[in-house]
Amino acid sequence: MKNDKICLVMALIISAGLMVSCASVQDRTMTPQERAELEVVGTVTASWTSFSMLHIPASKDSLKTRALSELKKEAAKQGFSGNIDFRNISVTQGASPTTIWLFQLNIFMDIRKNTASADIVLYSTETGRGRANQQKMGAALDNATQSLIESLPRNSTIAILNISSSSRTDSEYIVDELEYRLVGSGRFTIVDRRRLDQIRSEQNFQMTGEVDDNSAISIGNMLGANIVITGNISSTGTSQYLNLKALDVKTARIITLAREQY
Repeated sequence: MKNDKICLVMALIISAGLMVSCASVQDRTMTPQERAELEVVGTVTASWTSFSMLHIPASKDSLKTRALSELKKEAAKQGFSGNIDFRNISVTQGASPTTIWLFQLNIFMDIRKNTASADIVLYSTETGRGRANQQKMGAALDNATQSLIESLPRNSTIAILNISSSSRTDSEYIVDELEYRLVGSGRFTIVDRRRLDQIRSEQNFQMTGEVDDNSAISIGNMLGANIVITGNISSTGTSQYLNLKALDVKTARIITLAREQY
């Protein structure tokens, strides 16, 4: 009898503890960049019941995975579709009143109610267009770079000066990728970017600005390059063009021109 009373008290204490215990998870918050790129189109809340033995709580990773799955189901029911994602996810977990103790089996059964909420975000049309445009730009750059590789003398020392465009992001992308591809060919030496940045600062010209041939040749001499590459991104109607020009520093001769539409 005494043992039964002890067991009963223990059951009540443990059950009470389970009843008031809870867990919470916050994940996938929006970064400043995402706030600029993503459009919040709504919110969604989903609930589900979880079961565990011996009061062993679910790990945070499994809880987040289940929460995301339930949120997706609920969002679909509400008619949200397309290129959506979930941010500012919050999950709360509390013990259910149905928490019981099976005396015969000496097993605790913990049934919990879980609630997750999140913002539904949609990648904006402009962001999608920007990504598609960069893919086309990359394809144009592949073709233009191949033309340069085939035309430029082996073992040349090359300085990639600038790409003139209305977008600094596009200019930096072209310069970075062009440098990467030329180095990857194994046929040329590319002037260190730090030396080029120093000259840019001293000569007061920007990556996105126009540089005439005489200035380009002068800068090439300062850098010890025998070839300099300049270029621009131009547009006509709905079409855009990547234009690259390689100049011989000693003779001021145009070695090759590459022009690709995208």
